[in-house]
Amino acid sequence: MQGTPLNPKKNLWTLDKGTYFLFIAIFIEVALIVFFSFTTKNVYSNSISLLLVVIITFPLGMLISRLLFPEKNISETIILSLCIGLPFSAFLWGMLAFLRIPIVPVIYFIITFGIPICLWIYFRKTLWFKNKEIDINELCMSVIVLLIAFLWHSLMHANNNVLTDVDAQGPMYLQLLMKRQGYPVVYPFLNEAKAYINYPPCFNVIVVLFSKLKMSLVYKECMSVTAICGSYFVLAVFLLTYFLSKRNMLLAFVAGILTLNKAYLTMYNDGNTTEMLSYLSVACFLILLQHALNGKSKKLVVIIATSAGFVFSVSAFSQTEIFNWYAISLAVFFPLYLISKNKNYFRDYLVLIVAVFTCIVFVVPWLISASGNYKTIDFENLFSQYATHLIPTLRYWHNPVFLILSFIGIGICFFRREKIMVFLGVHALIMVVMIIHWKFYRFMGFKWFQFTPMQYWSLGANGSFTTPFQFPNTFTIGWMSFTIVFPIATAYTLITILGFIKEIKIVFIEKYKTIFISMIFLSVFQYYAYKNYLRYPEWLLETDYQALQWFEKNTTFDDCLILNPKNPIVLANGVQYWSSDWIPVIAERRAISSRSLDIAEFQMKIADLDIVNRRNELIDVYNNILRPDAYDILKKSNISHIFISALQTANLIQDYQKASFLELAHYYSIPNLGTAVIYKLK
Repeated sequence: MQGTPLNPKKNLWTLDKGTYFLFIAIFIEVALIVFFSFTTKNVYSNSISLLLVVIITFPLGMLISRLLFPEKNISETIILSLCIGLPFSAFLWGMLAFLRIPIVPVIYFIITFGIPICLWIYFRKTLWFKNKEIDINELCMSVIVLLIAFLWHSLMHANNNVLTDVDAQGPMYLQLLMKRQGYPVVYPFLNEAKAYINYPPCFNVIVVLFSKLKMSLVYKECMSVTAICGSYFVLAVFLLTYFLSKRNMLLAFVAGILTLNKAYLTMYNDGNTTEMLSYLSVACFLILLQHALNGKSKKLVVIIATSAGFVFSVSAFSQTEIFNWYAISLAVFFPLYLISKNKNYFRDYLVLIVAVFTCIVFVVPWLISASGNYKTIDFENLFSQYATHLIPTLRYWHNPVFLILSFIGIGICFFRREKIMVFLGVHALIMVVMIIHWKFYRFMGFKWFQFTPMQYWSLGANGSFTTPFQFPNTFTIGWMSFTIVFPIATAYTLITILGFIKEIKIVFIEKYKTIFISMIFLSVFQYYAYKNYLRYPEWLLETDYQALQWFEKNTTFDDCLILNPKNPIVLANGVQYWSSDWIPVIAERRAISSRSLDIAEFQMKIADLDIVNRRNELIDVYNNILRPDAYDILKKSNISHIFISALQTANLIQDYQKASFLELAHYYSIPNLGTAVIYKLK
C-alpha cells in the first residue's frame, strides 16, 4: 500500500467524512454487544471469551505476521494478526495435547506467550515496522466485519440453554472427558476401562482451555468458542478478498457480509461446532498461499508456504471432512495451476510442494494414530448415501440469486486467471463433480451399484445409491463446501455489475451510489438469509436444565455415572425431544447410555466393549425399574444416579417411588413443563 504515513492522533480532525461513519458504526456495534450482554443469557459470556481469545492469540499472530510479511503496514499487520493468531495458537495447543501434555491453561498459555516474546527478543532488530502507515479505514472496516459476524453468531443462540444441534454432543462429550482426564486416554466409566480419543484435538482443546480458565462449563465455552471461530472466519474471508482484489475495501466488505448466508447460518445451527475452526484455518491457508505464490524472495516464500501447511493442518485437526474437500482441490490444482497467468514454475511448484509436504508431516501421524476412523474398501458391506442432483441440492441450501451471482463470479475468477482465483474456481468445479459423481457409477454399471428411488425429494436428492466409499457425503458438499468461494465470487459479480451501471445519473445518490446499491442488496440478502436458514428447537426443557444444573453443583465427576433414557422422546403432537443428550455435558458427569456416547463411539476406541454392549439391558431397566434384577444390573455398570426428564416422569414416577434401592435426590418443577427428577442408588 502506497501513501504518506498517517499519524491518527495528529491528523484526527483531518480524516474524511467516511471514516467518521465507520467510527459511528463501530460505536453502535459495541453498544449493541453491551446491551445484549445485559439482556441475554449468552452474549456476555461470548464477549468475555472473545476478549480473552484476542488477548491470548494476538501476540503470536503479530509475531508471525511480522516475520512473514515485513513489508506490510501497521494496519494490515494488525488485521492479519487477528486472523492467523487463533489457528496458529490452536495448532500449537493441539500439538501439545497430541504429545499428551496435560491440558493446563497455565502451561499452554505461557508457551503461547513465551514463544513470541523469545522470538521477538531474538529478531528485535528486524521486526520493527519499516512501513509505519496506518490506514484507519482498513482497521475500522475489519473491526466492523468482525463485530457484525460476532453479533450474528451470538444472537442466534443468545438465550439458548444449550446448542440446538444435538450432533454437537459427540465433540462436547469428548471435551468433557478431556477437561477432566486429558487427551487422548480417558476413562468414560466408573471402572478401569480405557478409551482412546481418535477425534482431532484442536477445537476441543480451545474449549477445554477456556472452560478451565473461566471456570465455566464445557458446553457454555463450546457455544462461545464456536461463535468466535465463526466470527474470525468471516473476518478471514474479508481479508482474503481484500488481498485478492488488491485492497478493494467495498468488495472485501461485501464478501465478508455475504459469508453470513443461508447455508452458513444453517450450518451454525446444525453443524458439529468444529467446522468453524476448520473453515477459519482454510481461509487463513488461502491467505498465506496467495502471498507465497506472489512473493519475490525464494527464502521467504518457502517460509510462508511452510506456515500455510501448518494452518492447513489445523483444518484436519478440527474437522477432517472439510479438510478432505480442500485437500482434493489442492491436488487437482497442481496440474490446473498451469492456466494461471504470471506463472513462475519453479517458485510456484516449490510453494505448493512445501505446503503439501508440511501438512503431510503433521496430519499423517495423527491419521495413523486415529486409524480406527478409517476402513479399507469393503465391497461386501456398502454404504448408502443420498443421490443428489446439482441444481436441486444447491437450491435447497442456497438463495437462487446467490447461486446465479456465484457461478457468474466463478467465471470471472477463471477469466482473471490469478492463481488463488483459479484455485477457488477449481474447488467449485471439483465440488460440483463430487456432488454428482454417483452418476458416473450408474453410467459405468458397476455390479455393486444400486439406485433406490425415494417417494419425495429430500435435501436435493430423489433417491439413494450404494457406494464402497464413506466419503464424500454428497448433500453436505452441496450445503457446506462452497462457504468460501460463493461469497467471494458473488462479491466480484456485484462489483462488476456496479461497474457497468457507473454512468447512471441519480442526483441524490450520485456521490455514494456504489455504497448505496450495495447496502440495499446486502440488506435484502441478509433478511432472506435470516428468514430462511434451518432452525431447530433446543430439544431441552427448562425443567430438565435446572435440575441438571443442581446436579452439577451437588455431585462430583469421579463419583457419578448417570443412566439416562434412549432418545428421542416423541410427544403426542409428533415433536421429538432429545433432552437426555444434554445430561452429561450440562451436569459435567459421565453417562453410559446417552446418545452422546453413541455419537462418540466412532470418535473413541473403547477397550471394554462389554459395558457398551449392555446399553439395551440398561435401557430396559430404566423403563422397568421394578424388574427383580434391576439393582444388580445397575450396580454391575456402576450406575450411581438416574435422571428422569420431565417429559417422562408421568409415565415412570410411580414405579420409581416403589423401588426400595432408590433415594429421591432432587426434583424440579415448572408449571406446564412438568417435574424433572434425579434418583440416587442407595
